[in-house]
Amino acid sequence: MKNRPGIDLVLVIVITLLLIPAVVFLPSNIPRIILGLPFILFFPGYSLVSALFPARTRLSTLERVGYSLALSISIVALTGLLLNYVWSITLYPMLGLLTFLILALCATAWYRRRELSEDEKTYLRIRFNFAWTRMAAVDKILAVCLVLAVLGAAGASVFTYQKNQQGFTELYLLGAQGKAADYPRDLLVGQKAGFTLVVVNQERHSQDYLIKTLAEDCRVWVNGVEQPEISLSLEHQAQQSYDITFVFNRSGEGKKLEFDLYQADQPEVYLRTYLKVSVQE
Repeated sequence: MKNRPGIDLVLVIVITLLLIPAVVFLPSNIPRIILGLPFILFFPGYSLVSALFPARTRLSTLERVGYSLALSISIVALTGLLLNYVWSITLYPMLGLLTFLILALCATAWYRRRELSEDEKTYLRIRFNFAWTRMAAVDKILAVCLVLAVLGAAGASVFTYQKNQQGFTELYLLGAQGKAADYPRDLLVGQKAGFTLVVVNQERHSQDYLIKTLAEDCRVWVNGVEQPEISLSLEHQAQQSYDITFVFNRSGEGKKLEFDLYQADQPEVYLRTYLKVSVQE
């Protein structure tokens, strides 16, 4: 049994477009996981491979699947890196850019297939007479790697889903222009510098927090007010940002400005982040 040429691209496009309303309108994570796994782990690479190698004889089905999985991971990582510098690594920018990329590559693959003969047009062959003993050694190794990769991705998804069910908090620093880069690293004694401290509540309930600033020979201002502690309360999925300004009054290498986050009524540090700075005379 085999699919008609082009049906693979149609399926990729349909599932990709179905993911958008699932993310925007459905509160449950289950549809997002079902539609999001192939969207992240397979579709970017498969659409790229289809655009680069439209002829069926250039690659076997097993090779196409293997390259698709490997390239998808690379494409998603590079997309996140690009967004970090031009926008932000958040849900909707990632969803929008990956969707545009997949649709553009599928359109390119479809256009290039039009110039091929019917025998050369790519389609996914579905075999029911799977014969392990007749497979070449390289194909066996590739098949095992593919199975392990799929199982690993599924296991990671289940672990992430269970972790999200338990809830968590995000605590991180942003440098210039709200990006995870360009942090102040080299300063002079008495020179003021700044960055942004961000707290995001993903605990699935409202939560009270206390943030303590720890640093030797350093003064810290939070939103223009000098204070050693920050008390805040956030609803689920709420986010709070603070403009942090600091100045060291003594020189030294590896000066650390640390932020310890506590949950209400908990004596242990729940999260910790810090910035290391070299201070010269």
